[in-house]
Amino acid sequence: MEEGIIIGGEFRKCDANKDILIETADWLIDIGMLNESDEPILKRETRYVLNKEKTHSNGKEFESEHKLERINMFLETNWDPETIIQISKNLLDEFGLPEDILKIVKVEEVERF
Repeated sequence: MEEGIIIGGEFRKCDANKDILIETADWLIDIGMLNESDEPILKRETRYVLNKEKTHSNGKEFESEHKLERINMFLETNWDPETIIQISKNLLDEFGLPEDILKIVKVEEVERF
């Protein structure tokens, strides 16, 4: 069964777990909240979720980066599925948005409406 997210009332298809985080970041770019001038965002003391370089604060390279072309930043996407969802919600919170605007859904649920 295919999954996707509904974020801010908009459906976005996700083929892999990391796409939840990628689509959340892309949506923040689309609405003008996430941009190139933003500072790196930390997940833990030494690991960035988002940075202008594909390195963490401890100097280690991102294990699995995704380049956000429109803002010239990198996302670290090497997280387990539960952490991907939590980081996506934390990213919304970072920009003052309620995390409940993000819902994980099955594609067939969206197609019924």
